[in-house]
Amino acid sequence: FPHVFGQGRGGFDMVLGNPPWEHVELKEEEFFAARAPSIAKARNAAERKKAIAALKTSAPTLFEEFQAAQRLADSEMYLIRASSRFPLCSRGRINTYAIFAELNRELINDRGSVGCILPAGIAMDDTTKLFFSGLVKTQSLAALFHFENEDRIFPTVHHAFRFVLLVISGKARKTTAAQFVAFARQVPDIQDPARAYTLSSEDFTLINPNTGTFPAFRRARDADLTRTVHHRVSVLIRETREEFPEINPWNISFRQGIFNM
Repeated sequence: FPHVFGQGRGGFDMVLGNPPWEHVELKEEEFFAARAPSIAKARNAAERKKAIAALKTSAPTLFEEFQAAQRLADSEMYLIRASSRFPLCSRGRINTYAIFAELNRELINDRGSVGCILPAGIAMDDTTKLFFSGLVKTQSLAALFHFENEDRIFPTVHHAFRFVLLVISGKARKTTAAQFVAFARQVPDIQDPARAYTLSSEDFTLINPNTGTFPAFRRARDADLTRTVHHRVSVLIRETREEFPEINPWNISFRQGIFNM
């Protein structure tokens, strides 16, 4: 799009989307579900891999098809990780929604906006915390509306799934305090003043200083109370970061393996 990125325009005025939500990997069960159900229904991974290896002689065409699909998935993963195009979201088990979120942000100009529907993990997961905390620190996060699917807004998605409407602003349109609503079930919920609250980058530093992820509150008064508490009392441990030293008044340490999510 030379007319969009050329002549000093710098990108789109607006990017809207509902990107695909898929892990960037080849799932053997899904690949063989229709092609070879017996392999898909294997008792365990070891048995499945043995059956796949046997295809080399029993069904060479299917075996080659599987190898091509595996190579495509591996190539996509390599491109995402090694290209340096997605430095913030190409971590851990990569999901396409996170890659699209980072790409969308890069596609807008300094006064542009992004609006997209994404799984709630974009604001809460460890693998995307660098992206989300970066939005907060640069004051690029305009709003985030967090939904539960209990009322089946998306009928074919599991009722317990949570997603967000994420709004991002360009570099020249900084937002000192972003707007939030959490645990909404219907679109009108985001206009409920009892639910809506704002958080500044300083609030994130107080409440979630270690991860920078989204603190979800069901009510605005819960956000106000938590903010007030953290103004008076530090979090249990504030880990070392570039901008501040560790605070650990209780001298607490965690042994790896205690918590296994």
